[in-house]
Amino acid sequence: MMSTTEHIVYNGKKYWRYPESKRRQLRVYFWHHGKWKSPPIALHRQIWIDNFGPIVKGYVVHHKDGNTFNNQLSNLELMKKGYHASIHATPEMRKRSSENIKKLWENGVIQKALQPYNEMRHQRHLSHHK
Repeated sequence: MMSTTEHIVYNGKKYWRYPESKRRQLRVYFWHHGKWKSPPIALHRQIWIDNFGPIVKGYVVHHKDGNTFNNQLSNLELMKKGYHASIHATPEMRKRSSENIKKLWENGVIQKALQPYNEMRHQRHLSHHK
């Protein structure tokens, strides 16, 4: 359970961060939870929108200095999602991801997640050979 929260106010709205969350995006970004059932928005994205307009689909707002708490406009830049992912995909991150996938495979988590898909595929295969 997340007990510790932090908030800041931007343009009269509270943006929350959850430093103890298991989810990285909740630990390192501030989020505003607006209307019921509307998705939350990250502070750095709102700052970009307020200054430059909507974020084009397929693009993300990147923190130039890598400090996700530095939401100064001069530290934000818009870039394509794929390029953004590639600059953050360091060898260490790729190794950690590979190790996590290996553990998930060894624990049967991946196989369990794929089971319904494999069963459906098997049923289709059988129906084509009748």
